[in-house]
Amino acid sequence: MSSTKSTFLDHRRLPPELWIRILDLTAVLPGQLDTDAQDPFDDPCVLPLPYIISPKNACAAFAAVQEDRASLALVSRLWNAVVTPLLYKTAYIGTNRSLISLASTLAHSDRNAISRGHNIRRLDLMMTNADGLSVEAMEALKAVFERVPNLQILNVCTSAQTPSYAPRPILCALRDTCAASLKTFAWDPASSLRPTMTDMQALLCSFRHLRTLGQLWWPECDGYFLAGCPYALPHFLMLKSIALPYGHDDHGCPPPHFGALQQVVLGSITPDGCIDAFVAAHAETLRIAYVEVVAEEQSLGALTGCPALRHLVLYMTRDMVRALSCWALPDAVTHLGVHVDAAPREAMRELVLLLGHLSSMDARGLCVVRLLHLSNEDLAEFVRTDGFALAYDTFSRKGWELEDRAGRRMSPPRIGVAIF
Repeated sequence: MSSTKSTFLDHRRLPPELWIRILDLTAVLPGQLDTDAQDPFDDPCVLPLPYIISPKNACAAFAAVQEDRASLALVSRLWNAVVTPLLYKTAYIGTNRSLISLASTLAHSDRNAISRGHNIRRLDLMMTNADGLSVEAMEALKAVFERVPNLQILNVCTSAQTPSYAPRPILCALRDTCAASLKTFAWDPASSLRPTMTDMQALLCSFRHLRTLGQLWWPECDGYFLAGCPYALPHFLMLKSIALPYGHDDHGCPPPHFGALQQVVLGSITPDGCIDAFVAAHAETLRIAYVEVVAEEQSLGALTGCPALRHLVLYMTRDMVRALSCWALPDAVTHLGVHVDAAPREAMRELVLLLGHLSSMDARGLCVVRLLHLSNEDLAEFVRTDGFALAYDTFSRKGWELEDRAGRRMSPPRIGVAIF
């Protein structure tokens, strides 16, 4: 009996720091706490592409991982002591009730000299309520902002029938508490709760350490500069990534320049808007671009003059796949990532069509094509089909390698040859 027991690992003998590290990795999604530009070709452990395009796409995933953390805290007293600080590392708020509960918990911890708010690094405010935020929820939001001095990532996208402006005391609490710590900021254009243009400008001017600027509320410029337009942004010395969801009219003046900018996320773009001029002004520093394909006539003209742009990621629906064969990639691009927004089973049915359109692209410098929406498990059966063999042969003649989501090279299975 003793020999049988010795074959099993006694978890009580593991070093405490190893246990803490294991639970820490379990408590967050890969890339969830990253504040710099995220490149799937350099690091496969980045957030899935839809979450990078817009944090609101991650609501279900963030809520699920938060529930998992809460379950770990119930295993034992020891696990509760270890996991509880990790439980507050990221906070996903989906309802008014959960916002009020978080504010109450943080206030209670302050009274007991624990200060759970100091643990929060990421806050996703995704409240959905037909009537918007109640007065109590507004007060709770102000109380939360007052207790998160180490907040690094903030995403806001609320949903209600009637839009409303965020009260200035709430925004002042955010500015006064988090100006020195915030590194990633996004306020979704579709959010029902929004700051005024003046308040948004004041917020952006206070966040001097931003590294990633996500989607903001970007109305049309209409001849004067609004806070969402890149021409109205303050000078962020450390900004490495910016999302530009919409195009605007040319302002007739030079665009701003951010010397550290490496990544740009482009939404629906106009051919001659200020986005084109903005991208051209950063042509020498841009290393990766994400492009949301929303129209067949859309082009990559704004990126063709970027000599350092090595990595390009395209995000599209199934209807936009056919547009690929009409496009020409920038000559500098060596790695192309493609993400089709469809369930794996639906994506598999149209994979041959996708690969056919990809093989028709004009891509002189391309070396690697990665399917970011499909895993090795999804593709296991497909690589044995004649359709894949044909696509693989076409890619090979062009000198392109085909990879799955994790960066594993795809190739037809080797067939044994009988020796007579």
